[in-house]
Amino acid sequence: MDSLPVAPSTYLGDPAKRAGRYALEQAEGFNILRIPPDLIDGDTPPVVYQTAATHCMARRAMLIIDPPNVWQDACARRAINGITPAALDAFSLDAARNSAVYFPRVPVPDPLRSGQVRTFPNSGYLAGIWARADLSTGVWKASAGLSAGLNDVIALADPLDDATNGALDAQGINCLRNFPIGGIVAWVRVPSVAPMRLTPMSTFQSAG
Repeated sequence: MDSLPVAPSTYLGDPAKRAGRYALEQAEGFNILRIPPDLIDGDTPPVVYQTAATHCMARRAMLIIDPPNVWQDACARRAINGITPAALDAFSLDAARNSAVYFPRVPVPDPLRSGQVRTFPNSGYLAGIWARADLSTGVWKASAGLSAGLNDVIALADPLDDATNGALDAQGINCLRNFPIGGIVAWVRVPSVAPMRLTPMSTFQSAG
């Protein structure tokens, strides 16, 4: 059974109690941070991501943001104009450089539901791809392309074509793609940086 929603204040924490995000202060260092929604079909509050992005910037770490559910709805209606960073509210340019978001979410078998296929936030898969790439090739190379496959993902919630990929890339939204050779992979194109927009993954890697 899913839990009750977690309040933003729980994520943001109490510095005196070293709770929430302040628990990270006890860590000697961290490179990747993800804060998935507490409900499988929910969203992490934008203020939590904004605060975490600023924290990651100060600690020279990277934040992986899960795509908002409203993007899934827009894509299902073929309303690509509805997939914009505005759903995450405003990020400062500096904080955005230490953040990345990927679309769409991923359907995978849920071992807690006897293998029933459910659509999950994707940040856990991307964190694994980043960590694998950091170990094998180093942080200076983007974790993307045919070598950045997502294991166990049986399909994409919303398959993307080249035109949609290009439109989202222009807004700094990274895409997951399904190719005949290579399967389902993390895919990024040319970096673009603009105020109040998230910047693509290939820019982020240089911050590690």
